[in-house]
Amino acid sequence: MGLSPAGRKPLTLMRGTAAALTVVAIMLILVPGISGDGFGAAWILSAGLALLAGMLNAYQQVINARQSAAYVSPAPVTLINFTAGLLALVVAYLVRGTESALGSLPELTEPTNWWYYAGGPLGCLLIAVSAVLIGRVGALAAGIGITAGHLLGAVAVDLVAPAEGVVVTGWTLGGIVIALGASCLIGLSGPRRPVRQR
Repeated sequence: MGLSPAGRKPLTLMRGTAAALTVVAIMLILVPGISGDGFGAAWILSAGLALLAGMLNAYQQVINARQSAAYVSPAPVTLINFTAGLLALVVAYLVRGTESALGSLPELTEPTNWWYYAGGPLGCLLIAVSAVLIGRVGALAAGIGITAGHLLGAVAVDLVAPAEGVVVTGWTLGGIVIALGASCLIGLSGPRRPVRQR
């Protein structure tokens, strides 16, 4: 649509292939969940909500990139996003606290692990970096690269501190390899700098 500050990018064969490979990578990673006992209506709903969140997140990142280009800095965009997120969390915390006081919900207990709180600063960093990246390489290239990074980070977390019942399978690793290949392919499809004549 040309909403990114990088301008309208043509849908070439390489770019289309990279996007399709990213979808294949995600589907491969989902295979154990589809074939296991956990597959059902709740699983499909969760996967659909994750897909919707990803689509909305792509739009948000493009708008962030446009604002970052207008401000000539990602700092105001990061502050706006951080403030909006903080206000939403405060409202949710107050509502939850009120309901807990009335006895309809369990009491609130804050996490004790310090790294649970790293999400806020890391989220701010992601907003700033993605705003700059999208402005330079476009929404598709940045989105595929960020997706590959999400997958690598997620598998690292699952290997170091797995949630109960989570196992990293060959499907997971195969999906990550394909996602990384898609990221490389989209990088190769970018504009070439002209060779200087001597």
